[in-house]
Amino acid sequence: MKAHIPWFLTSLSLGVFYNLISTWREINNAIETERFKLNITPSLQEDILLFNRVPKVGSQTVWGIIDKLARLNNFNSTIDNLKLKALRGGENVYLTTPEQKSYVDMWMNDIDRPYSYNKHFLFVDFEEFGYRNPIYINFVRHPVERVISWYYYIRNPSYQFSYGLNASLFQSIKGTLTIGRLKRSIDDCIFMGYKECTYAKGQNVIGATYGGSHYIFHSLKAFNRAIRNVDKYFAVIGVSEDFNMSVRVLEAYIPRFFRNITQVYQKGMLNRININQRYLWRHGI
Repeated sequence: MKAHIPWFLTSLSLGVFYNLISTWREINNAIETERFKLNITPSLQEDILLFNRVPKVGSQTVWGIIDKLARLNNFNSTIDNLKLKALRGGENVYLTTPEQKSYVDMWMNDIDRPYSYNKHFLFVDFEEFGYRNPIYINFVRHPVERVISWYYYIRNPSYQFSYGLNASLFQSIKGTLTIGRLKRSIDDCIFMGYKECTYAKGQNVIGATYGGSHYIFHSLKAFNRAIRNVDKYFAVIGVSEDFNMSVRVLEAYIPRFFRNITQVYQKGMLNRININQRYLWRHGI
């Protein structure tokens, strides 16, 4: 004998199913609406990408990826003038108002668009000079891990050596650290209370990076300004500890520059794994 499902149960099941579908559509539409609101790229100059990178957050990796994407996506990947950097003796991260104006004029008038520009510098508000802001991106990292990374990075020979205008020619040793300090671990440095490992409360690179050259440490007003700049002008701020997700967000929010980034990044990671495996095999590890 065949079992018959009462008609009212069938109607009830269809009703529940319809309500589930309707609810899912409402939730999906709400998510898409919020995602659209979060993507501020259309409100910015979409043919200029500025990467005012924070030190030791994986920015070298991002820079390398941008270089590869420039060829694929037909834009210019540019950096700070190396000759001027050598003459200055390093980065000019804190830009005075005249320096900001000089850079803004260059970014607006002297580089063929579309282009990306890669440099360590604090946020510059183009609106202060009468222009719409470009697309800003950046990355952040756990602050303790970033400090540890920086501590050992400046003890690396590649950082301690000074080069002339021809970056391939070694010129001199900077001599900023003695041999003893170069060999000192960060644990010993902190335990002994050395000045270079004593960090003032409230003084951080992140706040200044997004707050601009006028940023004042320990100032709630300056901190709120940095938050406003992030919300208003930074299309994407990636997280080093969640690099894969950050890559996907860059591709979704800024396709003009980051189309194909997932494939480029995965290919780079695969090549790195293969190189490491060959090294281990050759050395019998």
